[in-house]
This record gives sequence, C-alpha cells and structure tokens, in this order.
Amino acid sequence: ADACTLVAMRQQDVPPDVGPASGVTAEPSVSSAPEIRLRLIVAIAIGLVSGLVAYLLHARPGFWADFAFLWTGARVLLAGGDPYVTLPNDWGDWFDTPLLYPLPTVLLAVPVARLSLAAAGGIMMGFSAALLAFVLTRNGWHRLLMLASAPFVMALNLGQWSPLVTTAALVPTLGFLVALKPNIGLAALA
Repeated sequence: ADACTLVAMRQQDVPPDVGPASGVTAEPSVSSAPEIRLRLIVAIAIGLVSGLVAYLLHARPGFWADFAFLWTGARVLLAGGDPYVTLPNDWGDWFDTPLLYPLPTVLLAVPVARLSLAAAGGIMMGFSAALLAFVLTRNGWHRLLMLASAPFVMALNLGQWSPLVTTAALVPTLGFLVALKPNIGLAALA
C-alpha cells in the first residue's frame, strides 16, 4: 500500500494488511452506522422535500409525467374499466400510446388515484425517496449524495419508479418491487 493509504487507514484504525493493495477492504463497523432514529428523521425529511419538489413539478400546466399513465390507469381501474383498453381521449396526444406498465404498478397507484395528479405524484415520489434514503444510510451518510444526482431529480420530475427499483436492488427482501418496472427491475435483480 502507498503512504497515503497507510496514513488514511491508521487514522481510521484499519489494519495495514486490509486495503485496496491487499484486495481486502474493511467493512464499516456497526458502531459507525448511523443511529436508526436519526436515519428515520433524515429519511422522512428527504421524503417530505422530495415529495414537495415532485408535487411542484407535476403541477406545471401542460406537463404530463410518466406517473400520469399509472395515475390514470388506477383511476380507470377504480371506475370499473380496463386500464389497458380505456384511456381518456380528451387528454390530447399524451395518451396516444397504450398503458405499457404491468398491473402491479397500476395497483400501487390505486391508494392515491382519487387525488390530483400533482398530489398523487408528490406522495408517491416522497415515499420512494424516503425509503431509498433510509436504505442508503445503513452504513453511513455518504451514499445520500446519490439523491443530488441528475437521474434522481429526473425521476422526481417524471414520477418514475427508479428510486423504488434501486431500493429493491439494495434490499433483497424488497425484491418484489422490481415488478413495478420489469425492464430495468430484472437487470437490477440480476
């Protein structure tokens, strides 16, 4: 190991035979993991801010997020229709394409389907961001930088499921979430 690596490992109390040069990396200790209560508070705060941002982005006049398909499909389903056949014709060119999402994705939007598109999108994206933030902080705070990335902001903007699929990739017990977006979910599962 080079001198900088040795100095850094000594400052962190890592044995010199553990590090990039040896091919062995030190696992974060349980004591360095943030307290669960603080993780929850931070995750809820991130969820609230993300939800507000998504609400404001979804509320723009004339803008249709990807989430509009799911929200509309859930509304059609609640009205007794088939979301794969019946989509509103009065929404212009936006709905010229059929609903391409699987039914589990539509079902996840059912609880917020009676709300406005902006409110429903804000709630779903806020929940997704909070769950992802909680998972990202398992071993420290450094992974939260992911939430400042352009892909995350675009996911909020468009109401995409990528934060939940990312969560499923990081937590095997949440693997069922890959059904929300199988085309990227299967790659994440692999």
